[in-house]
Amino acid sequence: MDFKIPNQQNKIENSQSTTGNIESVNQDIEKTIEDYKVKIENGKSVIENHETIPENGQSVIDNVKSMLENIKIKLENAKNIIEPIDFTNSSSNTNQILKNSKNKIYMKIKTVNTENQAFEAIHLALTNAEAQPEIASTIATYGYTTEVIAEGKSLLEETLTAYNFNKKENNETREARADFDEKCLQMNNTYSKHRKLARVVFRNDILNWQKLELKGRVPKSYVNWLASLKIFYSEIVADENIQTKLSRLKFTKEEAENCLVAITDIENTRTTYLREIGESQEATQSKDAAFANLDSWMQDFYAVAKIAMEDKPQLLEAIGILVRS
Repeated sequence: MDFKIPNQQNKIENSQSTTGNIESVNQDIEKTIEDYKVKIENGKSVIENHETIPENGQSVIDNVKSMLENIKIKLENAKNIIEPIDFTNSSSNTNQILKNSKNKIYMKIKTVNTENQAFEAIHLALTNAEAQPEIASTIATYGYTTEVIAEGKSLLEETLTAYNFNKKENNETREARADFDEKCLQMNNTYSKHRKLARVVFRNDILNWQKLELKGRVPKSYVNWLASLKIFYSEIVADENIQTKLSRLKFTKEEAENCLVAITDIENTRTTYLREIGESQEATQSKDAAFANLDSWMQDFYAVAKIAMEDKPQLLEAIGILVRS
């Protein structure tokens, strides 16, 4: 079995050619950071005291945020240039591909681009090796009897099973992530609306402003975001005074309680998603191990078949081997 091997040497040479640009990239980044430093410092006081900023203050904050995002992008681009190519962490099949490519001395097997094409090529080879009498009798003299061919077919079935199970687990992981993202989006929209209402009600109430964590922007990281939601709705449910003040804007205690239930559902959905990730990774490892076993068996098979039928190229074609001219 063979796969299309990436031109790793070209990648290495391209990576080396970028080394000379690292210093200039770093200088550009440092200059950009210096250019924005004064503006960021000026915007810092605006961000910290955003409750009292004039009407155009929000645009100032947004400009500062845009500057920081530009710096982040430049740093990320530089990181991609500076970091060397690491082939030790490449895809699970790459190391096996490189290893096998060193042993292609006697034959050139038809290259395949996908795992499904690999399955089809192996199925064709084993089926014809067993079904065509001339091939079957020839390779049998080298030990590849019907019973041995059956071993190869069994490995093929095991690999197919592992492959299909891996696909199933990957699909379940994607579905779990989509469910999690959708629930987070809905909850964030609801929280954003409720928080705006609370900011109107308690803009002159420092105590409740602090209790509900209304200062500043909503955290972006999942952990901090969820913590803010829990504090916000828990305080509302627990404090009748807050409930009374919010009720004039039709924001009720029942709504806050429903949101706490939704938050628990989000946590459970995330737990499911993380579990699916683990199961998917385990299934991928099992699939890769099955592929490795099948590939090893097929390499021996192809090598022996090449020797057994080196004077019968048409038979080699029947099992997927192209003889070099």
